[in-house]
Amino acid sequence: MLRFNRLCMAVAIGIVTTTANAQTITFTVDPAAASLYTMSEAGVWTLLGTGGAKFKLKKESNNRLWLVAEGYDTTTFDFPTEKKWPKTLALALTTRLVKIAALPYDAAIYANGELKGSQAVSIPVPKGQAVTVEIRKPGFKTESRTYRFEPGGETPPPSERFELKDRLVVVQPVPDRANVVVDGAVIGRGTTDVVVPFDKCVAVTVEAEGFKPEEARYCNKAGLQAPRISEPVTLKDRMVALSTMPANADIRVRDKVVGRGSYNLVVPAGGCISADVTAPSYARRRQDFCDGPELPAQTTIELPFDDAYKASVQTDQANVNFTVEVGKSKTPDQAWRIVSQVVLSSFDVLENSDKETGYLRTAWEVTKFPTSIVRTRVIVKLGDTEPLKYIVKISSEHSDEPGVTVKDDEKFGEWDRLLNTYKDIINELQARLR
Repeated sequence: MLRFNRLCMAVAIGIVTTTANAQTITFTVDPAAASLYTMSEAGVWTLLGTGGAKFKLKKESNNRLWLVAEGYDTTTFDFPTEKKWPKTLALALTTRLVKIAALPYDAAIYANGELKGSQAVSIPVPKGQAVTVEIRKPGFKTESRTYRFEPGGETPPPSERFELKDRLVVVQPVPDRANVVVDGAVIGRGTTDVVVPFDKCVAVTVEAEGFKPEEARYCNKAGLQAPRISEPVTLKDRMVALSTMPANADIRVRDKVVGRGSYNLVVPAGGCISADVTAPSYARRRQDFCDGPELPAQTTIELPFDDAYKASVQTDQANVNFTVEVGKSKTPDQAWRIVSQVVLSSFDVLENSDKETGYLRTAWEVTKFPTSIVRTRVIVKLGDTEPLKYIVKISSEHSDEPGVTVKDDEKFGEWDRLLNTYKDIINELQARLR
């Protein structure tokens, strides 16, 4: 009997000791809206409390608790009974959780450069750390945002939606030193990413010194074909930045004036092209440009002064019919004699002379200069008999090809100047025929 009582007393003492050793902890939580849960071996969750809770530790258990709050990564806490715990503990969630949704659905979601998935992914943002989320897809401009979790400061949102809309074209120029220009502004050299904003178009030019620029237009609009992911652009035709001295010289290509003083001359790949440069009082120059390694990116054509201009005057008497009236004191024979004398004082050869019809024409008188040639002749026709009048024309023509002959009519053009030798013919006829 005594032995039985001692056993009961021992059991009772054990029960008291076990009960005395069981700890109850009061938890506070951060954020205040967080909830504490336990979970049974069968996986059933039990809510202990929101904003805080009391929990009695169980012997021979890890006493695991789950702290849960929207927008945060769930955190587990273990409270084994082998350790003496304070009566009050503060539990805090230290990692925000951002639910990322991305469109298009096959766009890749990255966090700090590491692939996390596509469509929808939850990204943890630990306290005091920065996490950069990027949404990537070939052919689209990458969208990125950086999240920071600073208690009492910046806090990431619980969810974020990304949609890739702006297109991205990788322009790959050849040569790779070429600049890529978008809407008039240089944005890169060599391989360059060109952004085409949603519902817009951009004008892209690839240019390099010594080459003809290539232009393209990329659009990101509904109903229009989307631009390609990458766009190789090869500059083939060459270009020479041509300037002239004097600065007012005309530049002709294929007999058409294309510029004055300066012009970007395009030389076809593998071909040649010629440029003619002319200016008043200067000799013409013609220069050929051919594709090849020696083709300059820029050059200046300097015109030599035409000596024909020094030996001439500009006048309104060139290539114009002038009527010269004969004075009443002169007979027709006297008048014709004066006309013949004045003309033959400057010209050696008459091609045609007929007093009866009052017609006279000299042969072309040729004057050669180092860089040009001038031909001049006089034509006299009877204008009227009552009163007696003659129509006189001094034909003055100029060629900037000194090697031509006087018979190469197509090489000459009317010149608004007269050589000094012939500048007084009209005035002398007017004076002597009065």
